[in-house]
Amino acid sequence: RARFLWCSVMIMQPTAMNDHKESHPGEMESSNKSSILARELKHSNPHSTSNHMLSPTDNPSQTAMKTVLSDDLSSEKSSGDPLNKDLSPLSYTMAFKGMKHLLIPSFLEGFVSSASRLIYFVFLRTTIDCEEETPPDFDRTSNDWSGSRFCNDRCLVAREAQFLKGITDGVEAALKFFIFPFLGLLSDVKGRNATMTLSVIGITVSMGLLATAAYRRRGSSILPLITIAYIVQGTTESFTIGANAHLSDLFVTIRRRAHAFSTIDIFRIFTQGVAVLFITGFVITANHYEYFRVYLSLCIISLVTVPLPYMLIPESNQDPNLNTSWRDATPYGTNTGMI
Repeated sequence: RARFLWCSVMIMQPTAMNDHKESHPGEMESSNKSSILARELKHSNPHSTSNHMLSPTDNPSQTAMKTVLSDDLSSEKSSGDPLNKDLSPLSYTMAFKGMKHLLIPSFLEGFVSSASRLIYFVFLRTTIDCEEETPPDFDRTSNDWSGSRFCNDRCLVAREAQFLKGITDGVEAALKFFIFPFLGLLSDVKGRNATMTLSVIGITVSMGLLATAAYRRRGSSILPLITIAYIVQGTTESFTIGANAHLSDLFVTIRRRAHAFSTIDIFRIFTQGVAVLFITGFVITANHYEYFRVYLSLCIISLVTVPLPYMLIPESNQDPNLNTSWRDATPYGTNTGMI
């Protein structure tokens, strides 16, 4: 009976294959292309460890992904770096230990940047003036409070402040669109620490200009000061670029980089949360008329952060085999050759 069943299957198999080809011609053509691609990959790199992962039933995208992941595993095996020495999953504890030198500068820079953006609109309200000033004894907890000592028209203050915020935010975003590729090149040519230090210096100058505007509080110089502050910030804010490029140098495989990037992103979210809690709880809810001391404090924190990248973070872009000229650098912030 077993022999009879085996003969029946062998007789019926060609007929079933022909019926499947007639009913699904596109699927069979895709399978044939995948088989050809797999054979080409195998013959192009016969010693690659990814050949055992290829299957004739995979589509081209699956085949390419399996090739990349398998080559990544082989690079993990051959890596001598303690952060990439085995195939075990990279825990958050290991990731934090690997980037612990980056956490303090990243926290201070992220806190200043987040705090300045949180108070920016409420600060702009205090600079708006009109014919009707707010009475000195006006209840600042009331919904009718305008936020400005020099104008009691709540709608006018909100409209003008939002207009100024839109102008400066637009200028900053446009500058970042053109400057970010250059800053990525800079991290290759001058190093990761230089890029992060440049970002902190830019934020320090920006906070100083905003503190000056907050000290003056009204007049024709307010708009130029805040515009220049955001121009400086838009052309120099590159701490994330340098930090991500630094992590790409430390974690040399795709799997490790993905885990490291997710870890530093969680830390950045934590930093933003601390800034939101502090600024909302102690600054915004106080309904101040002046923010000079707030911006001056942020400027001092940023000034203290300036030397920290060179003091705490070892420069990772110092391999003599890397191309560090402007012509050979890559705008994506890492020239290690891995994508």
